[in-house]
Amino acid sequence: MTEVSPVLPHIMANLSLAEVDPGQALLRAYLQRDPAALTLFARDPEAVEALARYERVGADPTIVAATVHRYQQHLGADAAARENARLLADPRTAVVTVGQQPGLLGGPLYTLYKALTAINRARRLATATGKPVVPVFWVGADDDDRAEIDHVGCTDARGTFHQISYPADAGTPGSLIGDLPVHGPGQAIIAQVAEIIEGLPCASDVLRGLSDTLEAAADFGEWFSRLLAAWLSPMGLVICDPRLPELRELALPILQREIAAPLQTTALVNARAQEVRARGFHPALTKPDEVSNLFVWDHGRQRVAYADEQYHVGERALTPADLSALVAAHPDAAVPNAVLRPVVQEWVFGSTAFVAGPNELAYWAQLTPVFHALGVAMPA
Repeated sequence: MTEVSPVLPHIMANLSLAEVDPGQALLRAYLQRDPAALTLFARDPEAVEALARYERVGADPTIVAATVHRYQQHLGADAAARENARLLADPRTAVVTVGQQPGLLGGPLYTLYKALTAINRARRLATATGKPVVPVFWVGADDDDRAEIDHVGCTDARGTFHQISYPADAGTPGSLIGDLPVHGPGQAIIAQVAEIIEGLPCASDVLRGLSDTLEAAADFGEWFSRLLAAWLSPMGLVICDPRLPELRELALPILQREIAAPLQTTALVNARAQEVRARGFHPALTKPDEVSNLFVWDHGRQRVAYADEQYHVGERALTPADLSALVAAHPDAAVPNAVLRPVVQEWVFGSTAFVAGPNELAYWAQLTPVFHALGVAMPA
């Protein structure tokens, strides 16, 4: 078969994220080190070297390390990632976290760029401090926004763009995206890829990698994690899936603190939204005053509201003690939302730095008081 020479782009300019998305006023101000933006956060991003010298605090590091190490073995990750996972048992090991929802075929290149940024930042910090620094990727497999992750685009040998989509009729409506099935849908997706990349260099290697990881994966979230491990675990990237039962257990202290102080974090987020607006930026998060920052899983993610001294989940009314007991008995029954998820992540890993995309930066600007209220250190 004659291979067609691919059309390769020429680098015309290097653009900052603020130039790519000029509507992001907070991002622009943050990159320019405007105090109006910087002081919304708990840490200065230029202080990471000093922060990396502190010991991590939060969840038991030996449990974290053992859990994550087993998961790297399960994924068939490279020895570099397995060793980094083992190093997490020492609280003196620093961490750089990054995360994204599991995307089809690895998702957009943006996801890989974020992961590579975490790897590079960890290496630079390790060189500067002379101590181990581990990059950790938090796979947002417990999200339910299917429309955000069920498609991806790529170009063929002639530079023509094609969209590839996960079948609309596959999986149960309302399920977590990590739980979506891949056996059946995955083979059909790989067949689409094969047609598009025919004639491109390394096409056979790409198809083999997709097929091998698909065959070993239990669901959509794991297929994504196995692809990420195949590509980046040789660089030391450690991959974490919050659906792991041990991590659900580790998250319990944060969920219990949220339940014990009804609507406290919601009020803090909304108050910070007013402050963000007063500083000339657009708040990323506004919450209904009566809604808690966790979901209860009951044939789908159910919103949790609070009124009349009770939590309301669908038709059920639960006292704080009842909901706390339910979550304690069934850790997988509670799922943190966009407000609580970063706090859980940092409770587990106690990272020095978090690699944030533009939208993440905007909602983390509102989370500083939430971290403080829940007793978790916020990274740079």
